[in-house]
Amino acid sequence: MKSQPKHYYPLFLNLTGQTALVLGGDVVAEAKVRPLLAAGANIRLVASQVSHSLAAMLEKADAEILTGKFVSTHLDGVQLAIDCGGAPSCSAALRRAAKARGVLLNCVDAETQADFISPATLTRGPLQVAISTGGAAPLFARNLRQMLDVLLPASLGAVLTAVGGFRAKVKAILPSGKRKAFWEAIFDHKTLETLQGLPENELESALEGHLSAAQKGAPADAIGTVTLIGAGPGHAELITLAGLKALQQADVVLYDALVDPAMIGYARRDAQLIPVGKRCGKQSASQGFINRTLANMAKQGKNIARLKCGDPFVFGRGGEEIEFLEAQSVPVVVVPGVTAASAAAADVKLSLTHRGVARRLTFMTGTTADALPDDKPDWQALLTGGTVAIYMAKKSLARTLADIQSAGFGAGLPAVWVANAGRPDKQIVHSTVGTLSADIAALHTEAPSLVLIGEAMATATGKNLLADAQGQVEQAAL
Repeated sequence: MKSQPKHYYPLFLNLTGQTALVLGGDVVAEAKVRPLLAAGANIRLVASQVSHSLAAMLEKADAEILTGKFVSTHLDGVQLAIDCGGAPSCSAALRRAAKARGVLLNCVDAETQADFISPATLTRGPLQVAISTGGAAPLFARNLRQMLDVLLPASLGAVLTAVGGFRAKVKAILPSGKRKAFWEAIFDHKTLETLQGLPENELESALEGHLSAAQKGAPADAIGTVTLIGAGPGHAELITLAGLKALQQADVVLYDALVDPAMIGYARRDAQLIPVGKRCGKQSASQGFINRTLANMAKQGKNIARLKCGDPFVFGRGGEEIEFLEAQSVPVVVVPGVTAASAAAADVKLSLTHRGVARRLTFMTGTTADALPDDKPDWQALLTGGTVAIYMAKKSLARTLADIQSAGFGAGLPAVWVANAGRPDKQIVHSTVGTLSADIAALHTEAPSLVLIGEAMATATGKNLLADAQGQVEQAAL
């Protein structure tokens, strides 16, 4: 029968002026002593040997260092103790003495013997975040702390410190009914982001400005911001850090059909989620509806994330949305994303601009031929010393491949088809311009795909297609 995970009671201890005993004098002890000192504890260290760096830290803190073995009287006046595991011969004695005296004990790498465990912690001024897995996976707790370390800017600490010093003034000036609204406005992500960008010596005056506006009953900014976020090719982990932050701060999220559902889960719980995806040949939200929704929501003071697959400016109609929103005087921010061609290149482990083979890269779409009848690609110019990435290529793929061959390239010119680029369920077909249509027809897939064509693709096929293609081009020129 599987054992149930142990659940600990979380709490924060006030150790200011309290004595904490640490058994051990190595790097582990140093890691334990540092947060204890930060919490204002008096340190009593028991160890046969103490590292130079730890000794210097303790000397600066005017701590007590006891050399030799642990004896029970070392716990006199102690509130908690930590066994760092560096003196096994003393561990049992410390455990017995701590239990007899009711002293809380932490044992490194011996959770079953301990009264409490030390969580992974993150500090931003007065903000303290503690993370624990109950000893089940301490490495995961550490990794999660590192993720939060990236997400919470260092400047947040100064803002929270300034807020803490300002609370009494707000309480004295604003009636109780207005205080909650004031603090909600301060911690609105837009206001908080502005405060985080200020120098520390300007924070108090900024808070004074907000307080003055609250006293006068001045309305908050009446219009929100639209952020066009490149969500990447589909996998939730391929969104950028800036994109993730913007998504998590949004009041409303309009998202494409191909966005990974796990990515939608990154949004705030109270965010309004609106699917507006477009799929070829399927009923979709019109671009006009999307534009109007973005503008209307922003004019209600809401901050909107427009989550777009790939990059907003690579066949993402980001330009059309910006033109409409700017005409409506709606602020717009753009966060670039990983475009599908980059993800496809990573999937097949090739360079789109392989040195000595391709010195240019062209992005094009296979769906604009009817809309732009005069746009006839110069395949010789594009593919001689270059790579072409064709997005949304399936509908006109046969005609495109035929045009490439008509331009003088042989049927053996390398081509790679990638569906669901950047996702675990990706599909890859290494082929040529002469056989690609037939190769992918047998797959019967509706997954979003793109095609990479050019001599550089020979490096990914495992065959000498480059020599083949060059020979056929030369033959066609005769």
